[in-house]
Amino acid sequence: MLEPHSYDVAFLSCHSLLAPETATAIWHRFTHVLGSPDACRAQVLASARTLGRTRMGAYTNLVVGLHRLADEILSR
Repeated sequence: MLEPHSYDVAFLSCHSLLAPETATAIWHRFTHVLGSPDACRAQVLASARTLGRTRMGAYTNLVVGLHRLADEILSR
């Protein structure tokens, strides 16, 4: 599967949820990317992939934040 153009930034954004200062810095640096419809799809995809890995014990500390992010994006 080919990821959306903005997938790398979306992945980075998802994985910075536990570090609010870093998440804010990423958002400000990549607003032109993260504000696009393509980025919304990329963030949902990155969230879903990361959540899928929690079944194997990875990224369990991101579960709540990833669900909130996905809910926020999907409610737009």
